[in-house]
Amino acid sequence: MKKLLFSLLLSSSFFLANAQSTTPNDDAFGFLPEEVFIEGNLSFSSHNDHNIDIKTTDFSVNPKAGYFITDALAVGLQGNYTLSKYTEQDIKADVESNTYAGGIFARYYFLEIGKRFFSYTEIGGTYGLTETSITDREGITDNLDGINTINSGLSLGLNYFVNQNIIISFTLSDLVTYNYKMSKADESKPIETITADLNIINNFFQTAKFGVMFLL
Repeated sequence: MKKLLFSLLLSSSFFLANAQSTTPNDDAFGFLPEEVFIEGNLSFSSHNDHNIDIKTTDFSVNPKAGYFITDALAVGLQGNYTLSKYTEQDIKADVESNTYAGGIFARYYFLEIGKRFFSYTEIGGTYGLTETSITDREGITDNLDGINTINSGLSLGLNYFVNQNIIISFTLSDLVTYNYKMSKADESKPIETITADLNIINNFFQTAKFGVMFLL
C-alpha cells in the first residue's frame, strides 16, 4: 500500500509540475535561511486475537523542530514517545513499555527534483529511557529495571511541497544506525547494534515513513 500510494503521488506530482510549466506565474518552492519548521509523524496499531485472548497495542509519535542556517542546511531538536502493550501468554500477564527520548539532528538538502520535491540526508541521535511493567491476572504490578538507550543514525529523505507552508515528508531509508541499550540492573552490560543498509534503490518504497512538516 505504501508503495502504491507513493507511486501515485510521485506520478501525479510530476504530471502537475509539467502541466504548469508554461504558466508564467508559477510559485517558487524551497527553503530560506532563518526559516523555522515543525515536523512529525505518528503511528498506531492494535491487534486482538480473541481465540487465544492476546491483544497487542503499539503507539509512537516523533516530533521535530528545526531552524534553517542556510537554504540547504537545517539543525534542530527531536523527540520520541513509544508505547507498547502486549499479553505474555506464558506467564499470563500484561506487559507495558514506555519509551521517552530526546536529541538533536542536522539535515542537508542536496537535490531538487522538479519544483516540489527536495531530497535530503539527515544525521541525528537521541538519548532515552525505557520503563517496563508487568501486571498479572490478579492486578499485581511489578516494575522492571529501566533501560537507558542511545539511538543515532544517518538517513535519506524526501520532502514534497503541497503548498508554500505544508510539506509531506518521507523518510526513505535508514542508511546507517547505531543502537545502545544499558539496563539499570546491577552488573548488567550494554547491548550495542550497528546496522548499515545501503541497498536503498531496491527497498526504500517498502520502508518509507510518512510525516507532515510545517514552515512557520
